[in-house]
Amino acid sequence: MAAKRRVPIGPGVIGALMAAMIAVSLTKPPAEISASLAEIARALVGYAGALHVVFPVVLVLGLVLPHLRTVLFAGAMAFLALSAATVSVIYLLVPNIIAFSAIFVLVCRAYLRGELAFDLGRTGAADRAVGGLALLFGFWYLHWVAAPVWWNALLASPLGVLNCPTLLAICGFLCLSTPPRSAMLTLTAAFVTLYFGIFGIVFLGAYIDVVLVVVALYLAVRTLRRGARAGAGA
Repeated sequence: MAAKRRVPIGPGVIGALMAAMIAVSLTKPPAEISASLAEIARALVGYAGALHVVFPVVLVLGLVLPHLRTVLFAGAMAFLALSAATVSVIYLLVPNIIAFSAIFVLVCRAYLRGELAFDLGRTGAADRAVGGLALLFGFWYLHWVAAPVWWNALLASPLGVLNCPTLLAICGFLCLSTPPRSAMLTLTAAFVTLYFGIFGIVFLGAYIDVVLVVVALYLAVRTLRRGARAGAGA
C-alpha cells in the first residue's frame, strides 16, 4: 500500500493562501462587507461578551503562573483563531476562513515544535509595550459595536468573532513570545494583520485599525531583523 504523501507547510503554500485571501476579499463591495460584519457582531454579541470574561482571566493566569504561561497563551491564540475561523465558516466569510485556518494550523505547529514560548523576563520594553497595546485594543476594539462605543467595546467588542480584534489579540501574544520563534507563524500573522488593517482603514472607515498596521509592522520588522542577524552570524 503506497504511503500517503504529506503536503509540507512551506512559504509557497502560505503565499498561495494569502494571495487567495486577498483576491476573495476584493470581490465584494466595501458597503456590503461592512454591513455583513456589523450584522455578525450584533448577532454574536452574547458570545463576544462571554469571551470578554474568559480572556482577561486567561491573561492574568498566564501572567501570574509562569509554569502554565505557554500553555495558556498558546491555547488562547489557537482558540481565538479557531473561533474566528468557525464564525467565518458559519457566515461564509471566505477570506477570514483562509486567514484564521492558516493561523490556527501554524500556532499548533509552532507549539508542537517548541517554537512558541513566553518567558517575559527575556522580552524587551518595546515587545511589552506593543504587545500590551495589541492585547488592549484586541479586547477593547472600538468598532462594530453599538453606541456608546467606548463602553460597549469594553463589554463585548467582537474578539474571537471578527478579524481585526482577533488578529490584534493574537499578535499581542506573538509580541510577548520569546525565541525560538516560528518566523512562518509570525510573518503570516503580521501579513494578515497588516492587510486587514489597511483594508479596514481605506475601505471600511475603521480608523482604529491603524493599531493593526503598527503592530503588524513591528512584528514583521522584528522577525526580519532577527533573521538578518542570524544570517550574518552564520
